[in-house]
Amino acid sequence: MHKVRRAGAAIDAAAKAVGNGVQLNGVSFTITNDSSLLRAARIRAMDNARLAAGQLARPATPTSPAS
Repeated sequence: MHKVRRAGAAIDAAAKAVGNGVQLNGVSFTITNDSSLLRAARIRAMDNARLAAGQLARPATPTSPAS
């Protein structure tokens, strides 16, 4: 089912057809075409990895000894 707003009517129709024998064991949602979302997530992940690598690669600045 691609339109969530139609789910209630479909469940009602099943319940009317079967009566008390109808069971709904769970609902799951998926995205039909997720390629642009995956691309954006990969770009963000690479940007985050570059930032973390840059922070780790910077030389540590020495601190003055405590007096």
